[in-house]
Amino acid sequence: MFCPNCGKNITNDSKFCEYCGKKIGVIPESFTPSKSQEIFYSKDWNKTGLHLASIPYYDILITKEYLYLIELRTSKAGGLAVMGLVGAAIGQAIEKKEREQFRSTYIDSNGSLTSNAYEGVYYLKIPIVNLKNNIIFEGKKIIVSYEGKTISLGGKKEEVARLHEFVNHLNQ
Repeated sequence: MFCPNCGKNITNDSKFCEYCGKKIGVIPESFTPSKSQEIFYSKDWNKTGLHLASIPYYDILITKEYLYLIELRTSKAGGLAVMGLVGAAIGQAIEKKEREQFRSTYIDSNGSLTSNAYEGVYYLKIPIVNLKNNIIFEGKKIIVSYEGKTISLGGKKEEVARLHEFVNHLNQ
């Protein structure tokens, strides 16, 4: 299994991550994932604006009750970018693999929830009833604010449009 905080590979019975010290949450036996819990999922959103290599990526998961912005930790592999284009390509490939490993703790390759491990690692959690008032769409980016936190994320044009359509339908 992988640490939900740093993404490092740890033993399945770990109570704490040996790399970052994060307490590993126990997923309740009563959790029975179902497709009905997840109603929207989109991956690989980035903060907008100027950022250094190894910027975090964000996934957007919307369940029947909440929108979760899940920050996917990255390693220092992106630092290889200073070595030129080859280093940047290697760094991106490593980070993509790490993101997929990290995601595998809560969602499968078909986009179906497999656990509630995302509960312990989200950056922002917004109740669905408050979502329309806390998200702004501006072209290829979204601005999300809630409880004193604000983040601007950019995504693929199709994903921004899909999210916008989804949020609009929430209030109908």
